[in-house]
Amino acid sequence: MNERAPGFEFSLFGIPVRVELWFFILPLLALQNRDVRGALIWGVLVFVSILVHEFGHALAMKANHFAPSITLHALGGFTRYPDTARPTPKQSFFITLAGPGAGLTLGLIALAIERFTTTTNPDIALALSDAVWINVGWSIVNLLPILPWDGGLILDAGTQWATGRRHDRVVALSSMIGGALIVAFAFSQRSMLLGYFGAMGLFQGYNRWNAAPQPMPAMPLRTDDEEKQLQLELMATSDVVKRARLGEQLAWVRLRKGDFAGARRAVSAMEGVPSVSLQARLAATDNDVDKVIRLLEPAGAATETDRPLLLSALIVKERYDDAIALARKHVDLAASASTKLFEAGAYAQSLELCTSERLRTGQGVHAYNEACCLCHLGRLEDAVTALQKAKTLGFAGLAQAKTDEDLAPVRNRPEVQALLGLAN
Repeated sequence: MNERAPGFEFSLFGIPVRVELWFFILPLLALQNRDVRGALIWGVLVFVSILVHEFGHALAMKANHFAPSITLHALGGFTRYPDTARPTPKQSFFITLAGPGAGLTLGLIALAIERFTTTTNPDIALALSDAVWINVGWSIVNLLPILPWDGGLILDAGTQWATGRRHDRVVALSSMIGGALIVAFAFSQRSMLLGYFGAMGLFQGYNRWNAAPQPMPAMPLRTDDEEKQLQLELMATSDVVKRARLGEQLAWVRLRKGDFAGARRAVSAMEGVPSVSLQARLAATDNDVDKVIRLLEPAGAATETDRPLLLSALIVKERYDDAIALARKHVDLAASASTKLFEAGAYAQSLELCTSERLRTGQGVHAYNEACCLCHLGRLEDAVTALQKAKTLGFAGLAQAKTDEDLAPVRNRPEVQALLGLAN
C-alpha cells in the first residue's frame, strides 16, 4: 500500500484541499536571498496564489458538475477530477483556462493597488510586488503551449474541441520546441528550477510524440458531432441489438446537452429496454423522486455513478436512516452525505456521519463539522469539545469559525476565543 506524503487537509467552499509538507520547500528557497520576514511574505503569497489558481480550476469543475479535489505539492498544485469524470474537450478547455485566469485576476488587482496607491510600509510594498510577479508573471509563463503546463493542456483540449479529433503531434512538437527554449533560457540565467520545468516539457512532448493515439471514449467528440454520428449509425443498421445500444448512447448524449425531451424521444424509439441508470436520470429530470428510488434502491441496481443520485433522492424523501446506511456501505459518499443531510436540516443524522468519518479518517474537518451540527442541536458543551478535537487533529481551517454562523452560539465562549487566538 502506497503511503501519502505527510501533510494536512481542510475544506473550502465544499472542496477538499490537501497540503503536503513538501509544498513549503518551494517558499523556503527564498531564504537564500531574503531575510526571514521577506521569506515569510514570499511563502504566504506563494501559498495563497497557488491556492487561488487551483480554485480557479476547481470552481470551474464544480460549475460543470464535477466534484474536484486539490493537492498542493512540492512543485505547485494539482486539481483532480473524480475518477469517473469524462470531460469533453470544450469543458477541459475552459476548466484549464480558469486556473491562470484566476491567478491573472489576483495579480492585476495587486498591480492596480501597487500603481495607484502609495505606501511607506516596506513589507506591504514587497508583498504587492511579490503578488504581481507570482500571479501575473507565472500565469503568463504557465500559458505557454508546453506540457504539462496549463498552456499545453489548453492547446490539447482546444484543438480537439475545434476539430473533433486529437492532434498529438502538434501538442508534442509545441512542447518540445517550447521546452528546449526554456532550457536554453534557464541555462543563460543559471536557473535550475526553470531548467527543470523546461526539461519536463521536453520529456512530456517526446512521450506524446511517440505515444499511440488514445481511445476517443475517454475524451469524447463534441456533443453535436457525436449526436449526428449516432443518428447516422442508427439509420444505417437494422440489427435490433445494435439499434438498442445506439439508442441508449443517443439518449445519454442528449441528456448531457440538457435536451431532456430529445433524450425521451431516443428512448421511445429504442428497440429494447433502456438501462436502469438511464431510466433513473430521466426520472430525475421529471422530479419523480419515488421512481428514482424504486429503480436504484434494489441491491446491485445502482452503479458507482448512480449512487449520488440515489443518495439525494433518499434525503429529499426524508429517508435519512437509509441515506446513512448507503453512505456507510459506500464510504466515498460519506462526506457529501453528511453535507446534504446538514443542508436538509437533519442535524442529528449529519452528526452521526461526521463522527464516523472522523473516527475512520482522523481528519479534523469532520470534528469541525460535528461542532456545527451540535450547535444546531443545542449541545453547546459538546460543540466546544468538537472544536477542540478539530484543532488537535490539525484542521487548518479552524479560523473560519470566527465568521461561521453555524458556530455563532459558541463563538464568544472563553474557551473558543482562546482556541481561535482571540482571548484578551
